[in-house]
Amino acid sequence: MNVLVIGSGGREYAMVKALTKSPSVTKVSAIPGSSAISEMAYVPSSVELSSHSAVLSFCKDEEINLVCFGPEAPLVDGLSDFLRENDINVFGPSQVGSLLEGDKLFAKIFLKEFDIPTGDYIEVSDIASLKKALDETSWQTYVFKYKDLAGGKGVLVSKSKDEVMSFAKKFGVTKNQKEVVGYLEEPLYGWELSYICLVNETGYAVCPILQDHKRLKEEDEGPNTGGMGVVGPLKIEGSLEEQIKETIVKPTLEGFKKRDMLYRGVVYFGVMVTEKGPKVLEYNVRYGDPEAQLIFPLVDTDWFEVMNKVAKGEDFKLPEAKTYGACIVLAADGYPEKPKKGAVISGAKSESIYHAGTRKDRDRNWIVNGGRVLNVLGFSNDLESAISKAYENVSKVEFKGMQYRKDIGAKIIDKSFS
Repeated sequence: MNVLVIGSGGREYAMVKALTKSPSVTKVSAIPGSSAISEMAYVPSSVELSSHSAVLSFCKDEEINLVCFGPEAPLVDGLSDFLRENDINVFGPSQVGSLLEGDKLFAKIFLKEFDIPTGDYIEVSDIASLKKALDETSWQTYVFKYKDLAGGKGVLVSKSKDEVMSFAKKFGVTKNQKEVVGYLEEPLYGWELSYICLVNETGYAVCPILQDHKRLKEEDEGPNTGGMGVVGPLKIEGSLEEQIKETIVKPTLEGFKKRDMLYRGVVYFGVMVTEKGPKVLEYNVRYGDPEAQLIFPLVDTDWFEVMNKVAKGEDFKLPEAKTYGACIVLAADGYPEKPKKGAVISGAKSESIYHAGTRKDRDRNWIVNGGRVLNVLGFSNDLESAISKAYENVSKVEFKGMQYRKDIGAKIIDKSFS
């Protein structure tokens, strides 16, 4: 079987690595891929991801049996629909399904329509509507969300009205704007988990439950990032998981059917466990990053067979993880605002390291080529040991300005989740 992976980052690196281990797979290709991915898969230099016809031609020429989507943007752009219309098997939701991430207002309306617990919100179009929302709400913390894709940079959590106003203006909130640009959202308090499911019309399977760490610095300080590390599986109480399944997962899938949305892929439920029960913070329509970097190695299965069945609308299942894992993100100097590229990386050759924002220079050295540079993994029979192993592996890597959190998983060890 021949497989094409769409994407170029750490998530796609993990996906390619998992697919190459499948006895069913003859060849893995990736578009646009990366230097690191090219060491495991075929990366065609002449195919532009933005050209749907070029991607289709590649699939036909290479006799691709399955296309697996990594990032959300090509899904929102309609590439999955285009390939399906041309008889290509696709692991990834339809364009309409991808709006759950591509249009946050669409997602909020969907959540409210199907009575899925989430925070209240107030739509914002212009400066006047934003000012009114800020003045009239009793919320002590303000959460502003830009409704369209923004590379993880469209959300601000702040106690300052002025900061919210300034941030919103960067995303098109002006005096004369008439269309809804985003919304002010009720802040949710509790603890967060990544509840990621594989989904098609036959049902769903839950991936290992993980906890991501979004803030740049220790103790959840500093700006939001795409994720600085993840640990798991979390062992949550059965009653809590049953709540998540009954009040969040099942009504979401019922919503897909009622809206006639073709959904064959991943639903990432960003869940906040509050005093009033679990509530949805956000939907993502793909594996998380860095969650994927743990999910694939934690679950001992033939990932091609699983994703191929999901893509075909057939029954599928996932075995439970039998070990624990931790992933520490090593980020570039200046990340997330202005990551600096070009620093030479030492110690990047290891099975415990998954590449993300890297490339090779003329001297074949690995160098920094993005914000989140490397994902360093550790596994063990208990969570604390897995975290220790990950940090031991981190100590072997070095590049100028390297940033990473030293407390990934610290709040989780010995904590009871309920």
